[in-house]
Amino acid sequence: MIELITEQLSVLPSSSYPLHVLATRYRNKHTSSKDGYTLIFLHAIGTHKETWDVAIRNLFELSCTRYVFTIRDAFSIECPNHGESAILNREVLQTQFSDTWHTREYSRAIHRFLTAGISCGAMIDFSQRKLVAVAHSFGAPAIFLMGELSPKIPWLSIIAIEAGIRPLHFKKSSEVLKRTQAWVWLRPEIWSSQEAAQMELSKAPIYRQWDPRVLALYVKHGLVPHPASALPEFHDFKAVVTAITKQQEIACFRSPGVREDGMKAYELTIRDTPVHLIWGAIDEMISSEIKEAISRPRMGASPASVRYIPNAGHLVVQQQPEAISKQIYEVISSFPAPVAQARALL
Repeated sequence: MIELITEQLSVLPSSSYPLHVLATRYRNKHTSSKDGYTLIFLHAIGTHKETWDVAIRNLFELSCTRYVFTIRDAFSIECPNHGESAILNREVLQTQFSDTWHTREYSRAIHRFLTAGISCGAMIDFSQRKLVAVAHSFGAPAIFLMGELSPKIPWLSIIAIEAGIRPLHFKKSSEVLKRTQAWVWLRPEIWSSQEAAQMELSKAPIYRQWDPRVLALYVKHGLVPHPASALPEFHDFKAVVTAITKQQEIACFRSPGVREDGMKAYELTIRDTPVHLIWGAIDEMISSEIKEAISRPRMGASPASVRYIPNAGHLVVQQQPEAISKQIYEVISSFPAPVAQARALL
């Protein structure tokens, strides 16, 4: 088993962007290749940057044992109203965003992190890296909508998993979104302790389908101490709550036109950037008709590849992290060999 170094990185608020942007960096402790890929991971609504941890670690293992390509490093960038970021940004979220949140804010946060330069954040000139985006659910429209921002991020390729986009004429999917929002409003958000949360969630219909390691990461990073624990008289109060508020989570789902805008951005993106689609074979949040519509050629351009993971639904990253890492590995393995690598093989 390889040993990875993880680093917690932050880009501070500025006059151009009022929120902290956090990311976790992963790299191999013993080897590093300047010719390797830099992978940028984006998460789904209601999760956090650590939700990718199991899949990222398995992907490093695959790359180090099969020797088809190398990973220079990987970054999981958190949406600023999720996870640890939601705590750091609490005051600004309450005063400037309240119950509103457009997916373009995640686009702006990703762009802010990748263009921060060599003096802050990761202290890397990402324009010199071989960048591959790996985006789950609403992370996918966030990546596609980055095409509106300047400077452009030079993606070598984009891997979109259960992409949260839809063609304009699919109105039935609105009912799925309504049911999802109703579930969020009714879902428990407070537990007496982390241990109680772990026990209850492991028995809940949705969460019990998750890989136990991913669920443990959610309890550790997606839940935070209850605000009452900060009061002197409640110093021993162990209750925990979801890091993202229900208002902000609902706002993500209600982001105006994001699925349609994301679809338009996707159609533009596939013209000049290879986009690989990965779907769960079980149709939950996204119907088979929408998956087929997104996967077929559009406006003279097509996705670079389309793959399905058996026995997995919309939350495939949480349900089958090793299966998703294998699919990501296969996609990257299919990339054309760089000229230098091709010459080395002659």
